[in-house]
Amino acid sequence: MKSPCFKWVVGVAFTCLFVGQALADIYIGVNVLNNDISGPDESTVRNTKNRGAKYGYKERPYKSGNPERGSYRKQSTTTTTTTTEATTTTTTTELPTTTTTTEAPTTVAVVPTALAFSSNFIKSVVIQNSAMVQSSSSGSLSVSVKKVFVTVIYECLCPHSQEFIRSQLLPTYKKLQDRLHVTLLPFGKARLNQSGTTTNGATTNGVICEHGDAECEGNKIQTCVAQVAKETLQAIEVVACMSNYKAPNSAAQKCVKASGVSWTMVHECVTRNGSHYVLQVAQETWKLQKNVTRVPLIAVNGEVSSYIQEESQTNFMSLTCQKIGGEGTAQEPEPCAEERRRRRRRR
Repeated sequence: MKSPCFKWVVGVAFTCLFVGQALADIYIGVNVLNNDISGPDESTVRNTKNRGAKYGYKERPYKSGNPERGSYRKQSTTTTTTTTEATTTTTTTELPTTTTTTEAPTTVAVVPTALAFSSNFIKSVVIQNSAMVQSSSSGSLSVSVKKVFVTVIYECLCPHSQEFIRSQLLPTYKKLQDRLHVTLLPFGKARLNQSGTTTNGATTNGVICEHGDAECEGNKIQTCVAQVAKETLQAIEVVACMSNYKAPNSAAQKCVKASGVSWTMVHECVTRNGSHYVLQVAQETWKLQKNVTRVPLIAVNGEVSSYIQEESQTNFMSLTCQKIGGEGTAQEPEPCAEERRRRRRRR
């Protein structure tokens, strides 16, 4: 007869057996579930499932590439990867570099200019155009403006010469001095007395002026003013100032100082080199016109036609603007445009 103690021990043993079996099943199920979530390699999962089948755990066979496998973790990874790739592909860091047009204006503006205008081409046409863009060696751009070359052969005491310089040349030059290149030749119809020539080429009484010795002296003073003055405008102002006086030579010092030219330098030039400079002026005069029969004689770009002489005496401003050209365009100087409008109103 079995004792109650024996029955109690057997009951406990069977209880432990069933509990152990249940714990084993739970352990296997949890292990398989963990492996399924964490995504172990195929062999590990297959072995785990076999062990589950051994203990009565059933699950559909593992298939490589199962889209449902590890869906939560995979979804998270996919989201992270997609976000990273989106950031990489949509970044605009390089966009300004690839689409920038910073260099485009330089390429369009400079390269064609350099190709279009060679140095030889510029030299041949710059005199014929009022404005020409040319490229320097440094690559910068500069504008070459056409100038009108004016030479005035005149006499210090000639009333017509005085009137032209005072009322035509000076006002025009003040407005268009950046477009005019003026040369003053105070010699006129004077001639040389060969018997008065000295060994150094200068003359004492060898220059015979149309209005006498006073004119020869005045011509000499104005020649030296042109030599000493730093600006052409100063020389023209001195000549115009002296022409306002009946005795121009007596006003020479006053007019020279008023224009800002050094009278000391002018006086020194007259006493030392004046006669030599007068001979140089004579040579320049005869190069332009061998036999001067009228004064003032105005040459515009080397032309001394009757039309030039007549227009210069009354419409020198209009004549100069005509030679500059560019009427009605951006190249026309504003003083010329104003002169054109003024003449139109007078009609």
